[in-house]
Amino acid sequence: MNKKWLTLVELIISVTISAVLFWFVFVFITDSLEWLQDSNTRTRIMDNIFNTKNKISRYIKSGYVWNEVIWTWWISNKVLYLKTEDNSRWVIFWIVNSDSMKLQDYNIYWKNNIWFRDLSWKEVADVYLDNSKVYSMIFHQDKIIDNSIIKSFEPELYNSGSIINLDIEYIKSYNDSYLWKDFSNIFINKDLIYKTNLIF
Repeated sequence: MNKKWLTLVELIISVTISAVLFWFVFVFITDSLEWLQDSNTRTRIMDNIFNTKNKISRYIKSGYVWNEVIWTWWISNKVLYLKTEDNSRWVIFWIVNSDSMKLQDYNIYWKNNIWFRDLSWKEVADVYLDNSKVYSMIFHQDKIIDNSIIKSFEPELYNSGSIINLDIEYIKSYNDSYLWKDFSNIFINKDLIYKTNLIF
């Protein structure tokens, strides 16, 4: 009888120790997977930052200069123009809605990616007559720079346009419950937002 009781006690202790060990292993694996996922996300974002900076720098080295930031009072997002000094070539950069393939005019949570687009003479003239025309232009898949989810892309010109300060905010993880909501009406943990600043 004593031997059976001792065996039961040993079994309970053994199961308890095993459960504690499994819990520690589970926590370790979970933390490791989260760290790995965060590390992969950061690496992807850093690659996209490099690609964005590289693409804009290539245009500058090709003779493009900062022209202006286009915006209208009823649309929250600004669009950045670059042009050659002889006005023969133009390009715009900003966030494009990957479904509509047009510039994302309002600051909403959606599949917003950084794109660029060359403009024709007629398109440039149309935008000068009506700035809002830029938001109806169709972008093309081969011009995508960044396939991360972008919260904001804020270009500001300084020193008469010779310097540009570009602030970009990336969202590390996608949340379906926020779709189509204005960023001003939702709370996103700051740990899920990666901010970067580029100066040209």
